[in-house]
Amino acid sequence: MALVSQHFPRENLQTVKESIIREAVELVCEGKRSLDELSAISLIDTLMATLTERQRSLLRREAPDRIKLKSGRNVRVHYETAKSPWIESRLQDFFGAYETPKLCGGQVSLTVHLLAPNGRAVQVTKDLSGFWKNTTRRSVASFSVVTLNTPGRIQICFKRCNRGYQSFGFLLFG
Repeated sequence: MALVSQHFPRENLQTVKESIIREAVELVCEGKRSLDELSAISLIDTLMATLTERQRSLLRREAPDRIKLKSGRNVRVHYETAKSPWIESRLQDFFGAYETPKLCGGQVSLTVHLLAPNGRAVQVTKDLSGFWKNTTRRSVASFSVVTLNTPGRIQICFKRCNRGYQSFGFLLFG
């Protein structure tokens, strides 16, 4: 809510403070006797119920839980206090995507964690366009280096005894 209230001040979204969370927890716990009873209740839903329909709609539209990448994969958006929102997915899910996904009507660029096949971040960026434009000989997997020559072509090079690179080209799109 803080992200949306910061970028849409006219909507009068209150920032979620500890006192508001405490009140919501007390409301959810009222009359409950076991953790099983509480497990079926969502604190987020309870907090969302305090908002107007217009504010709930704004939150769902401008700060969604998940976004769809150009590749078709749906990824979770991670929101953390004092950090920019971020997403993560495999590097190949971003092939052909030259613009960083944005939230809040295009005002907030997501931080993108590009993952190798082993699930580790190869690169973290807020500028996919710059990443693709400036990526030359960056390590993507343990033995390979990627060079983006032209849109739609990626060149994978394998290191050879510190004497340079042996190149192999692959057509990825179209």
